Amino acid sequence: MVREELAYWAGFFDGEGHVELAFTNPKPYSRHGRYMFQIWINQWTKTPKVLFDELSKTFGGVPKLQKKTPNNFRWQIGGENGRQFLEALLPYLRKKKRQAELGIEMQKRMQNGHGGKRGPLQESEILARDAILKEYFTLIEGTKPRRTLKLGQYILLKGRKTEQLKRET
Repeated sequence: MVREELAYWAGFFDGEGHVELAFTNPKPYSRHGRYMFQIWINQWTKTPKVLFDELSKTFGGVPKLQKKTPNNFRWQIGGENGRQFLEALLPYLRKKKRQAELGIEMQKRMQNGHGGKRGPLQESEILARDAILKEYFTLIEGTKPRRTLKLGQYILLKGRKTEQLKRET
């Protein structure tokens, strides 16, 4: 994409886009939750392919109809492609610049946090990701009334380091 197109999409994302960072609670059969990174743009349109075709070709993702509202489409992407999208728009963002920076930082940690292995995260990695989430939730406070801050630290509270973490938090 050329500079003018990136500036256009940055303005569009500032107005209609969202960076989503979260920690999801573990399922009952698992003691580990997971961190989440995704971005999306909502738009009311009858022709989503025309609007989002350029983004889909460059970064991936597909516009999907929101079930509860007719003609409301959401282009959504996460992972490495989502990070590349935010990195491309970052120089042009105004309102959501810090959210984008936090999203990029979180995705990099998620990509490299396990060192290629699945399993529980190191305590230092959980604390680093939770610090990102705390700042993110401060930025979006009041924008979604039902949103609650969930952190990965509670997993550690069940382990050996209970007293140390309780003092730190």
